[in-house]
This record gives sequence, C-alpha cells and structure tokens, in this order.
Amino acid sequence: MLKSWKFWSIVGTVAFVASSVGLSTSWGYVKTLFRWTGQTVRQNVPLDFEIERLETYINDARKELRQHEQAVARMQVEIEHLQDEVKSTRADVERAKAELRKLRDYLEQAKETGSATIGDRTYSKREIEAEIRRRLQRLQYLEDQLKLKETTLEKRTQALDQAKDAVEKSRLAIDKLIMHQQQLKEMKRLLDMQPEGTTFTVDASKLQEAQKLAQEIEIELRTRQRQREQMLSSGGEIRIELDDRPLEEQLREKLGD
Repeated sequence: MLKSWKFWSIVGTVAFVASSVGLSTSWGYVKTLFRWTGQTVRQNVPLDFEIERLETYINDARKELRQHEQAVARMQVEIEHLQDEVKSTRADVERAKAELRKLRDYLEQAKETGSATIGDRTYSKREIEAEIRRRLQRLQYLEDQLKLKETTLEKRTQALDQAKDAVEKSRLAIDKLIMHQQQLKEMKRLLDMQPEGTTFTVDASKLQEAQKLAQEIEIELRTRQRQREQMLSSGGEIRIELDDRPLEEQLREKLGD
C-alpha cells in the first residue's frame, strides 16, 4: 500500500510538472529525478559490501578464465592430432608418387614387350595404364586432403595463438585486479580508523565491471580521505612524505653500497 502511494505520488508530480512547464522540459526533470534517486541508493551501500561484491566478480572472472584455459588446452590437443594427420597424409602422398614412378617404368617396359612382370604376375600394357589412371586419381585425392588439412592446421594454429594471447591478458588483468582489491581492503581498514564520513556509489559486472568497480571504490576512498584530512586540519595536518629519490639512490641506501 505504501509503495502504491509513493508510485502514484510520483506520477502525480510528473503530471503536474508536465502540465506546468511542458513535456520536453518535464522529461528532463524526470530523468534527473531518477538519476538522483539511483545515486542516493548506491551511495548508501556499505563499502565493505562493495569490496566483497568486487571479490565475487573476480571469482566469476577466474572461473571464466579456467574455462578459457580448458578451451585452449583442447585446441592444443586437436592441433597435435591434426599435425599427425598432416604428417601421415604427406607420407601417403610421397608413397603414392613413388609407386607411380615404378608403374611408369613398367609401362615403358610394356610398350616395348607388350607386357611387364611385377612380382610373380605379368600385366599387359592396358592393365598397367588402367592401374596408373586409378592411382593418379588416388594421388589427386590425397593431395587435396593434404592441402585442406594444411590450410586447416594453419588457421587453427593462428586461432590458438590468438586464444593464448587473450587468456594471458585476462590472467594478467585478474592478477592486477586481485592486488587492487587487496589495496582497497587495506585503504578501507585504515579509513575505518578515522571518523565516519559519507558512503559510496558503484555499479559493475564480472571482470570488466569489477575493474570499473575497483576504480570507483579507490576514487571514493581517496575522496573521503581528503575530506577527513580537511575536517581534521584544525588539529594539524598529517603529512606523508614520499621518497622521490632516484631508484639507484634508494637501492644504494638499502644495500649499503
């Protein structure tokens, strides 16, 4: 009942605004109202919950990564089998050519004597010619199969390389995001040691949304940190000195060189 009352209140307000300022202007008011309402809701979501939600997205992304890794592994096995097939078919082609060369020699012999002895049998010139034609067809079939398999192998290998690159980029992005999440947890822990402040807004999904979420959390935390430092400025500002010296100088100091 309460929700219904709120709904009709909003409808009534929108109708009143539309009749007062016009449809085009009132639509701008409506969009602003819903955007403001959505921002208010998101800003009241606890940061601890958002950080845990970020971890959920990271876990989902890791599951997807494992599925992609399995797909890559299957592609590797399929390519290995295809390589074996190419090797076997290429050997069949070479064997067929060698046999045709022998038959050609027997054909030359049959042209002179009318027949040729192969093994323990004697074949006429016409029989040898028929066998050569049959084997030529077989050779053409093998060559076509070899060409098809080689083309398929080339394309599958290219696809495998692309898949490996994509998986590696995804793995690096997830590792980076995990480190980012740990940093956010530490920032939140340190923030909890200070006086309370405002809340935070976030919206994300799986790896890409998790990355966006992590950035938004970090921005909000740094903003709150800045606000609280300003609020506590009357008690003296806490300054954090950064070591901007060259890396070589820092190493010499740490290593005692």
